[in-house]
This record gives sequence, structure tokens and C-alpha cells, in this order.
Amino acid sequence: MAPGAPGVLGGPPVRGAVAGDPTLVEALLLGALQGATEWLPVSSSGHLVLAQEYLGVRAPIFFDLLLHVGTLAVVTLFLRKDVVRIVRGFLSAPRAMRAGGGARDVFWADIDRRMGVLVLAGSVPTAAIGFLLRPQFESMFESPLAVGVSLLVTGAFLLLLRWAPPTRGDGTPGLADALWVGIAQGAAVAPGVSRSGATIGAALLRGVDREFAVRLSFLLSIPAIAGASLFQASGAALGAAAEAWPVYLVGTATSAAAGWACLSLLVRVVRGAKMHYFAAYCLALGGLVVSASVGLLG
Repeated sequence: MAPGAPGVLGGPPVRGAVAGDPTLVEALLLGALQGATEWLPVSSSGHLVLAQEYLGVRAPIFFDLLLHVGTLAVVTLFLRKDVVRIVRGFLSAPRAMRAGGGARDVFWADIDRRMGVLVLAGSVPTAAIGFLLRPQFESMFESPLAVGVSLLVTGAFLLLLRWAPPTRGDGTPGLADALWVGIAQGAAVAPGVSRSGATIGAALLRGVDREFAVRLSFLLSIPAIAGASLFQASGAALGAAAEAWPVYLVGTATSAAAGWACLSLLVRVVRGAKMHYFAAYCLALGGLVVSASVGLLG
């Protein structure tokens, strides 16, 4: 059985073959797994690949898409105040500039407009990496060994965060920070590389304040997940799921519920400077997967 390949921007996997509709139990399992691991720094894509490979759980593309829609709804609701402030800030920017404000003052002095600019800037390297390196990432989704190695890399990176530098200046992120975080998000398309761990960690290592690191990471996830989901959506996929919509709804709801709980947990973990606690899990799971894969290959 071949696990899925990644979405272009790190969203739902793209499979070469369409599998059968999931059972209710499989929908609950995959929904909970996606929701929990999307935000905890342990890699949702890696866990879904391993679940398919070792548990024999497999679902169509559209089901994967709905699981990501569930987590997208959660992060958008979680950051609803930030999103509203950014939108209002951009809408009011022309009036502020007509009143005599320069572009830099209007967009940089206001923290909400600045966060909007940073999300746009950080999304550029994410999209570029996703499109340019898509074949390489797709091949990794065919290999549990590659997932195991990536989990080891994630674990080592999380461990490194124990020695993150102190907050720089006022801790607000700049353009260079957003680009680095966007690059980290692009690299997290690889299964086994945690998106939340990579993006929040990249910000922390550059001296960004923990609260801003979380906000930037989560805000960047919205266009990434939305873009990947739109890229995967099709009328054929929707039609194929019409008869199994109750099961699909259960999976989406489970993904959203687990995502909300783990999103709140991750915020507390980052505030407490405890992201490295997940390093042991990633290193142990990665080592187990690599050992099993090498043994099977031998």
C-alpha cells in the first residue's frame, strides 16, 4: 500500500489512487490523529503516512481534504480577533496614507498591518518550495524510512530549542523573520517534519517573542492549508463522497475537536518554553520507524 503524497503547500496528501470510503471507526481514528498532530510539534503528515502503512487505514483524497478543513476552521476561529484586526487594518490603510502617512509608517508602525504583511511575505517561500520541490516530497510519502528520518530531524530540532536565544529587542518579528519562518513551513511539507515545530522554532531561534512566534506560525498556516485544500478540491471528489457524508462529517468534526484541544495545549507549551519536551517522542518514534524499515529492507 502506498501512502499519500503531499499537498503543494503542505496540506492534504495527494494520492495516485482513490481508496474506498473510510468506516466510522477509521474516520474517528484519522480525524483525531489529524487534529491532534496538526498543531502539536510531531508532524501530522508523518503520522498519517505511518497510520496508513502500518494500520492499513486508507481514505480518499476528499476525506483528507475535509480533515484539513476541520483544522483550518479551528485555527481561523482561534485567531479570529487577529484576522479581523488585520483585515480592518488593510482596509483602513488607504485612508491612513491619504491622511499623510508614509507606506512604511502605515504598514510597519501598526502591528496588525505588519502581521498581515509578514504573512504575505512568509507565504511566498512556502509556496515556492511546495511547487518547486513537489516531486521530491512526493517520493518521501512513499517511504516510511524517510518519515522516520524526518521525525529524527524534528526531534533534534525541538531539542535545540532548549538553547533558543533570549527575546530580541521588543520581540516583534520583522521581514527577515517572516521569510525564515516561511522557508521552515515550506520544508515542513516533508512528512515527518512538524510544521508547528519548524515555524515556531524558526521564529524563536531568531529571538522573536514567544507570543508573536505562535501568532505568526498560526497565521501563516491559514493561507497554506486553505491554498492546498483549494488545489485538491474537485467536483469529482465531492460527488464521490456524497453517499458517505455522515462518516466524512464525523471525521471532520473529530479533527476540529482534537485540533482545538491540542492548539490550546501548544500555546501553553510554547509559553512555558517546553517545546523540547516533544523531542523525546519524535526521536523515539523516528528511531522505531527507521529500525523497522531497515529491518524490513534487510
